Amino acid sequence: MNLEFNTGLSLLFFTGIIISIFLCLLLILKKNRIKVDKILTIWMAVIAIHQLLFFLDHSGISYQYPHLLGLTLPIPILNGILLFCYVSGITKEKSVNLKTALPHLIPFLLLILLAIPFYSLPVEEKVIVFENEGKGFEWFLLLKNFLIVIVGLVYVIWLLALIYKCRSKVQNLFSNTDRKILQWLEYLSIGLGIIWLLAVFFDDWVIFSGIVTFVLLSGFFAQYCLCWNNNSKDEYYPTYSSPNIYSMQDRAT
Repeated sequence: MNLEFNTGLSLLFFTGIIISIFLCLLLILKKNRIKVDKILTIWMAVIAIHQLLFFLDHSGISYQYPHLLGLTLPIPILNGILLFCYVSGITKEKSVNLKTALPHLIPFLLLILLAIPFYSLPVEEKVIVFENEGKGFEWFLLLKNFLIVIVGLVYVIWLLALIYKCRSKVQNLFSNTDRKILQWLEYLSIGLGIIWLLAVFFDDWVIFSGIVTFVLLSGFFAQYCLCWNNNSKDEYYPTYSSPNIYSMQDRAT
């Protein structure tokens, strides 16, 4: 499972990790952070951790610290879930809290539960499993890949439907900032869908190269989310008004 990481490829991955961490710090330091900012912060942290663990696995460093092996297995499924919670919070399609988010975490928790037999192995056996392309856990890898692809694509379609619904409801009431925010969310959703397609047809290094590119583009468009002005620490109020989403009275309170 090792890949030959040359200097250029290593630089690419370090760039993605640094950008993810930088976005996390910007969000943490943002004034008047709101609930959706916290979700985006968690998502950027998950992406940074995933990239770092991937680099450690495929550069061979994790083999020196075998307890790190396998930690990436359930992480990919979180991307669609966290982006869905983020978009839902912004569009106010659904209130985002632990109670509403928990059902979405079932596939992630299921993968962790099913991976316990591997995590319980002695470190020497973990190394053997990884060196032999998951020998003895082929059933888990098959199920993991199936869940990641299916759940991921379902969430991408769901996300685009939410964004389209929000746009169509208030199409004539958007401010320029609102349009850019929805456009950014649409780019994030499409980018995530492209990564899942890469996961179907390509190997790990192509997938993670796509992830790094996705993070770099996300950092470019994140200026809109980092610069939002809000009057409440708990909710985000766009500059448009709609009886189905927000009202001007809501903004004033």
